[in-house]
Amino acid sequence: MSTRISKNDIITTNRGDSFKFPIQLNIGTLVRPVFYDMLEGDFVYFGVMEANQPFENALIRKKFSADDYDYDTQSLMIRFTDQDTRFLLPGTYYYQIKLFRDKKNVTDNYDAVDTILDRTKFIVLN
Repeated sequence: MSTRISKNDIITTNRGDSFKFPIQLNIGTLVRPVFYDMLEGDFVYFGVMEANQPFENALIRKKFSADDYDYDTQSLMIRFTDQDTRFLLPGTYYYQIKLFRDKKNVTDNYDAVDTILDRTKFIVLN
Protein backbone atom coordinates (compact mmCIF):
# COMPACT_ATOMS: atom_id res chain seq x y z
CA MET A 1 0.00 0.00 0.00
CA SER A 2 1.26 3.45 -0.79
CA THR A 3 0.65 6.47 1.42
CA ARG A 4 -2.98 7.61 1.43
CA ILE A 5 -4.54 10.90 2.45
CA SER A 6 -8.28 10.66 3.04
CA LYS A 7 -10.81 13.40 2.30
CA ASN A 8 -10.70 14.38 5.99
CA ASP A 9 -6.87 14.70 5.80
CA ILE A 10 -6.01 11.49 7.71
CA ILE A 11 -2.60 10.27 6.51
CA THR A 12 -1.95 6.51 6.43
CA THR A 13 1.56 5.38 5.53
CA ASN A 14 3.85 2.41 5.92
CA ARG A 15 6.75 2.84 8.32
CA GLY A 16 9.84 3.86 6.34
CA ASP A 17 8.02 4.99 3.17
CA SER A 18 8.87 8.25 1.44
CA PHE A 19 6.05 10.40 0.09
CA LYS A 20 5.06 13.94 -0.80
CA PHE A 21 1.87 15.94 -1.16
CA PRO A 22 0.91 19.57 -1.81
CA ILE A 23 -0.99 21.79 0.61
CA GLN A 24 -2.47 25.24 0.21
CA LEU A 25 -1.91 27.71 3.03
CA ASN A 26 -5.42 28.76 4.03
CA ILE A 27 -5.22 31.37 6.80
CA GLY A 28 -8.95 32.02 6.53
CA THR A 29 -11.73 29.53 7.22
CA LEU A 30 -13.23 26.67 5.24
CA VAL A 31 -16.20 28.90 4.42
CA ARG A 32 -14.06 31.95 3.61
CA PRO A 33 -10.63 30.74 2.55
CA VAL A 34 -7.75 33.22 2.39
CA PHE A 35 -4.82 31.60 0.62
CA TYR A 36 -1.43 32.92 1.65
CA ASP A 37 1.58 33.08 -0.66
CA MET A 38 4.77 32.41 1.31
CA LEU A 39 7.30 35.21 1.42
CA GLU A 40 11.01 35.25 2.17
CA GLY A 41 11.46 34.66 5.90
CA ASP A 42 8.22 32.65 6.33
CA PHE A 43 8.32 29.03 7.45
CA VAL A 44 5.82 26.18 7.64
CA TYR A 45 6.31 23.55 10.31
CA PHE A 46 4.79 20.08 10.00
CA GLY A 47 4.81 18.19 13.30
CA VAL A 48 3.88 14.58 14.08
CA MET A 49 3.07 14.03 17.75
CA GLU A 50 2.03 11.24 20.05
CA ALA A 51 -1.50 11.52 21.46
CA ASN A 52 -1.85 14.27 24.07
CA GLN A 53 1.55 15.76 23.27
CA PRO A 54 1.91 19.42 22.30
CA PHE A 55 3.14 20.59 18.91
CA GLU A 56 6.42 21.67 20.51
CA ASN A 57 7.16 18.03 21.48
CA ALA A 58 6.71 16.62 17.98
CA LEU A 59 8.54 13.37 17.22
CA ILE A 60 8.89 14.44 13.60
CA ARG A 61 9.55 18.09 12.82
CA LYS A 62 9.65 19.19 9.20
CA LYS A 63 10.46 22.78 8.28
CA PHE A 64 9.64 24.27 4.88
CA SER A 65 10.49 27.70 3.50
CA ALA A 66 9.45 29.87 0.57
CA ASP A 67 11.91 27.81 -1.52
CA ASP A 68 9.48 24.87 -1.23
CA TYR A 69 6.48 26.97 -2.30
CA ASP A 70 5.08 26.89 -5.86
CA TYR A 71 3.59 30.29 -6.69
CA ASP A 72 1.91 28.99 -9.87
CA THR A 73 -0.20 26.41 -8.00
CA GLN A 74 -0.27 28.35 -4.70
CA SER A 75 0.83 25.23 -2.87
CA LEU A 76 3.62 24.01 -0.64
CA MET A 77 5.09 20.57 -1.27
CA ILE A 78 5.36 18.55 1.96
CA ARG A 79 8.07 15.90 1.60
CA PHE A 80 8.84 12.87 3.78
CA THR A 81 11.91 10.70 3.34
CA ASP A 82 12.13 7.08 4.41
CA GLN A 83 14.15 8.21 7.46
CA ASP A 84 11.30 10.36 8.80
CA THR A 85 9.08 7.42 9.81
CA ARG A 86 11.57 4.54 9.87
CA PHE A 87 11.91 4.50 13.66
CA LEU A 88 8.26 5.13 14.60
CA LEU A 89 6.35 2.24 16.09
CA PRO A 90 3.22 1.29 14.15
CA GLY A 91 0.20 3.10 15.58
CA THR A 92 -1.84 6.27 15.56
CA TYR A 93 -0.11 9.61 15.86
CA TYR A 94 -1.36 13.12 15.15
CA TYR A 95 0.01 15.84 12.90
CA GLN A 96 -0.45 19.57 12.75
CA ILE A 97 0.72 22.20 10.27
CA LYS A 98 1.57 25.77 11.31
CA LEU A 99 2.65 28.82 9.34
CA PHE A 100 5.14 31.14 11.02
CA ARG A 101 5.25 34.44 9.18
CA ASP A 102 8.27 36.68 9.37
CA LYS A 103 7.39 39.77 11.44
CA LYS A 104 7.95 41.99 8.40
CA ASN A 105 5.27 40.00 6.50
CA VAL A 106 2.53 40.43 9.11
CA THR A 107 -0.36 42.82 8.52
CA ASP A 108 -2.80 44.27 11.04
CA ASN A 109 -5.41 41.69 9.99
CA TYR A 110 -3.49 38.52 10.89
CA ASP A 111 -1.29 37.11 13.61
CA ALA A 112 2.28 35.97 13.02
CA VAL A 113 1.41 32.28 13.59
CA ASP A 114 -1.45 30.50 11.85
CA THR A 115 -2.51 26.88 12.28
CA ILE A 116 -3.04 25.68 8.72
CA LEU A 117 -4.35 22.25 9.74
CA ASP A 118 -5.56 21.29 13.22
CA ARG A 119 -4.45 18.03 14.86
CA THR A 120 -5.31 15.22 12.47
CA LYS A 121 -4.58 11.48 12.56
CA PHE A 122 -1.29 10.21 11.14
CA ILE A 123 -1.40 6.40 11.03
CA VAL A 124 1.80 4.39 10.68
CA LEU A 125 1.52 0.79 9.52
CA ASN A 126 4.25 -1.81 9.90
